[in-house]
Amino acid sequence: MIEEKLQMLKHTMQLVVSSLGPRDWLSIMTFLTVASAKRLLLQQMSRQG
Repeated sequence: MIEEKLQMLKHTMQLVVSSLGPRDWLSIMTFLTVASAKRLLLQQMSRQG
């Protein structure tokens, strides 16, 4: 079950990243029941990702 969810997450993230352009920004925040204090910084997209 966990393996299937990880594969779905990987596929979804590939779709999201491939649809972003050089003027787009991406940020990821993790959470369980509340938002985590550890956040990934907002990243500007480029042709390399």
